[in-house]
Amino acid sequence: MAGSPPLSPKAAAAAMEAAEAARKERQAARDAAPAQAAKAEQEAAAADKEIDALAARKREALQRDVAARKAAVAALDDAQGGDDHSSDGSDLHSAMLQHEAAAMINLHAQAVGVQNIRSLVHSVLDIATGNYNRWRDEFLVVVGKYSLEDHVLNDTPASNFPDWVRMDCVVKSWIAGTISTDLAETVMERTSTAHDVWLALETQFLGNRETHTLHLDLQFRNFVQSDLSIVDYYGCFKTMADSLAALGEPITDRTLVLNVIRGLNDRYNDIGRHLRHGRPFPQFKDVVSELTLEELTMAHKLGASPTALVVATSKPSSTAPPKGGGRPSDQCSGGSSSGGASSKSKPRWNKQRSKSGGAPGSTPSSSGGSGTSKGAGSGASTVLWLSLHNPTYGDKPAAQHRRCRVW
Repeated sequence: MAGSPPLSPKAAAAAMEAAEAARKERQAARDAAPAQAAKAEQEAAAADKEIDALAARKREALQRDVAARKAAVAALDDAQGGDDHSSDGSDLHSAMLQHEAAAMINLHAQAVGVQNIRSLVHSVLDIATGNYNRWRDEFLVVVGKYSLEDHVLNDTPASNFPDWVRMDCVVKSWIAGTISTDLAETVMERTSTAHDVWLALETQFLGNRETHTLHLDLQFRNFVQSDLSIVDYYGCFKTMADSLAALGEPITDRTLVLNVIRGLNDRYNDIGRHLRHGRPFPQFKDVVSELTLEELTMAHKLGASPTALVVATSKPSSTAPPKGGGRPSDQCSGGSSSGGASSKSKPRWNKQRSKSGGAPGSTPSSSGGSGTSKGAGSGASTVLWLSLHNPTYGDKPAAQHRRCRVW
């Protein structure tokens, strides 16, 4: 550069050394590039050879299978003294076998390509949830879809065939992907087959079959509705019936219906009596439909009462309330003679409404005089509805949603 001072000998030597080192690095990279390319080509060629060898082994296995089946059919025809028509039938049978073998190879290829087994088996098996029956049914559907059910149901593995070993690894990985981590640590072993893991899971959940059946049958015979909804109630019975069937003690539809009717609470006495005397005797699905309709009818009848309760509390009466208080439905069933409320025995909904800002005895729609706002009136209507559908509202929290637990 014009006007710049000349470089010192040391600086010039250092610059030359740096340039030489950079040149050597570039030269080494150029020299190594052909070797790397040749190595990559060799790896690609080896991979192609492996793929070709795999395809060849599949074709050979298929040909051996077809040949063995043909030989078996021919031997059977010779033993039975078949005529020319039998040869035509064997050709057709061989063609069908070839088609079936080709379809099986295609299904196995699709099974290897499954990336997320939980998209097919939605239930995750866990000891805490006890959902073995549902998980087993879903898993058997999936392995049946890909013609792999023999890997979990067959006691004699064909470990001499590489294709069978490969598909067994696929099924075993599916099992590991649909069970919890704790359960996998219990049943999974490196040298075990898919059938071994399947049997270990079956023992884990269906072991002590007799004792388990005894306790579950006792729970089934003594289960009652209590405060369960109809949906949860018959769902519990269905779960117990399915569990007993899995244990080798199937429950008939008639026995299931009789126990469902037996365990109904007092609100369903009438519909229970009607179902018991039905001829022909109703099936489980019909009983479920009738009980669900009855529950909806009860809810509809009770849902019309809160408006009447609000109107009744808007006009205090001097008539003394019934001795001992009582439920809201009892206090409002007698018209004006039971609609009064003293300061000592006011209905529970008035107490709750006064806490939310409304004055006792005021209508929910009133907006002046006693400081009752529109929001307070809306809250009073809600409390009235809750008091009607849950008589213990205000004394303790609402009954929590209960679910049955199968032992």
